[in-house]
Amino acid sequence: MLLLASLICIYSCKHRRHQNDKLSGFTIANRALAFKDHIDTIPKGYKGPKFVLRKNYPIKVDSTLYKSEKEKCKWLNIPLTEKDFNSAVKKDNGQWPEKWDEYASSIKQYLVSNLKLEKNGIAFNNPYWYNLPWLATNPYSGREFTHGARYSFPIPITQLVPSAKSKATVSVWGIAHYNYFGGLALGQVWSEYGDLQYMPAPNGNRVKGLPFLDGTVIHKVNIIGHLGDYTPEHLKNAPSWELNIHKNAPGTGAKTYERTLQKAHILEMDVMVKDSRSPCGWVFCALVYNDDVPYEKPLWERYEIMGIQFGMDPESFPAVPITESKPIHQTLLKPISEKWTVGCYGRLVTFQGSTSQNCMGCHQTSYSVKGTPSRGFALLGGLGKESCDTTSYKTYPNYFKNWKFPSVYDGTPMFNTSKDSLVGYDFSLRLFDAVESYEEYKVQ
Repeated sequence: MLLLASLICIYSCKHRRHQNDKLSGFTIANRALAFKDHIDTIPKGYKGPKFVLRKNYPIKVDSTLYKSEKEKCKWLNIPLTEKDFNSAVKKDNGQWPEKWDEYASSIKQYLVSNLKLEKNGIAFNNPYWYNLPWLATNPYSGREFTHGARYSFPIPITQLVPSAKSKATVSVWGIAHYNYFGGLALGQVWSEYGDLQYMPAPNGNRVKGLPFLDGTVIHKVNIIGHLGDYTPEHLKNAPSWELNIHKNAPGTGAKTYERTLQKAHILEMDVMVKDSRSPCGWVFCALVYNDDVPYEKPLWERYEIMGIQFGMDPESFPAVPITESKPIHQTLLKPISEKWTVGCYGRLVTFQGSTSQNCMGCHQTSYSVKGTPSRGFALLGGLGKESCDTTSYKTYPNYFKNWKFPSVYDGTPMFNTSKDSLVGYDFSLRLFDAVESYEEYKVQ
C-alpha cells in the first residue's frame, strides 16, 4: 500500500512544475538560493573540478526507465525471508551466510557500475543520480565548490583510529547522492522553487514523496580534513581530493569562516538501500579503505565492505539485561572492521560514530519540529552520557525497537515538543539537514 500511495502521488504531481502554484512567499530568487551549487567564491585561475548540483529530479514515473533501474537493484531479488532478517549469524568458520554475502556484494557492484570513483572526484556512469537542495546557504557548513562537500562536524583522531595517542581533532565533510528512486522522492519533497511540500490533511505532518521507494540508494562519501601529520600509517595511501575547507582544524583556535584548498582523505563511504523486507525498512552498508590492497588496483577495489546492518537487535544487550542477551544477529561485520570503530556492543557504526552508537540508532532520529529548524530528537541516541550502558534498557526501552516509517519513532527524549509536531524523513539524516537549512532561511 505504501508503494502504491507513493506512485499515485508521483503520477498525480507530474505536471506540478508547469502549474501556477502558490509559492508560500518564495520567489525565483529564492529558488536560485535553494538550488545553489556552493557557497564559495572560486579563486581566480583555479582549473580543477567544480561541483554542479544534480537537481533535475524526475517528477513523473517513466515505466520503462523505472523497470530498467529496478532490475539493477539485484539485492531486492535475493530470496531473503523474515528468518534471514532475524537470525543472520556467522558460520563456525566466521563466514557470512551466503545470501547476506551476495546481498552486500550486489550493493557494492551497483555502486561500481553506477559511480566511477576517480582520483579527483566521482563521475556518473548513470545520469539518474541527484543531490539535495538547500545545503549551500550556511556560510560555515555550506557546500564547498570543488566536490560539493558539506561540513558535518569535528571528531577526535582517536575516534578514527582508537590506538592513536594524539588529542588532535579532525573535520568530517560529506557529499550524498540519491539514485533514481531517491530522486523520485526528492522531486515530490521539494517544489520547483525549493519549497517543502506537505501532504494534505489528515497527513499534514508528512512531506510528500515519503517513504522512499524500494530500490532507493543513498550513497555518502565521508571525507576527512586536517589529518596532516596525524595520518595513520595504515591510511597513508588513501585517495585524497582537494577540497576548499576551513583554514584551521577544529579546536585549534577561534571559529573561522575562511577556507583554503587543502588535501582531504576519502576513508569511508556509507550506503543506505531501501528494502521493505528489513525490520526497519533499510539496510545500511559501510565500505572502508584498505591499505593492504595493492596501490595499483582500481580505486573501488581498495574500498572493502566493513559490515551491514538491517535491524537494531532488540533482543541483545543493552536492549535487554545482559543475562537475557542473545548474540548480535542484525549486524554482520567483516574482519577489516577490527581496524575501525565498532558500534554499541557489535552493532554497525562508521568512523564518524563512537562505540556507544550505531548507524540505525542515529538515523532513526531524522525528525524535525514542523515549521522550525529544530531537531525533533537527540541525534546521538539520547541515552545520556553513557549511550550504550548497562541501564539503557530500563531508561529507553524503545531505542532498540525495530520500526518502520511512517510509524513515529518513540525511543529518545524529544526536544520541547510533542509527537503531533514531528515531521519525519524516513531515516535520511541528509534530508533532515536540507530541511533544517530551509527552515533556518525562512526564519531569517
